[in-house]
Amino acid sequence: MRATLLPTVLIALGVACASASLAASASPPTKFVFLDRAALDALRLSNPAHYARAREIIADANELCRPKESSTRFVKYDVRDFSCEFALLRTSYPAKRQISFTIDDTRYGALVSVKSSARLLPAAP
Repeated sequence: MRATLLPTVLIALGVACASASLAASASPPTKFVFLDRAALDALRLSNPAHYARAREIIADANELCRPKESSTRFVKYDVRDFSCEFALLRTSYPAKRQISFTIDDTRYGALVSVKSSARLLPAAP
């Protein structure tokens, strides 16, 4: 009986510790920053590590926002909760979409240009 109980207790303890550390690392963000040009400049001065990661994500947004992409693509950026607004495109030229992601305790949002090989055509009258 003891031989069976000990592994069960150790497994339960391991699962509890893992879920506690996961819950601690996945705490909700405490602030939101919309990354326009001025906010990016301020971030570059105040937090160069976040700035570098945010610039890389913004530069790669068209690749990251491809439909049906694997969630493992986001691992290299070390961010949580990456999202693209697929259904909502801003009607500018070029068209833009909003992305958002969380780094540490900060949620960031940005408008990124949609680069596509498709041509935009005027609406039919």
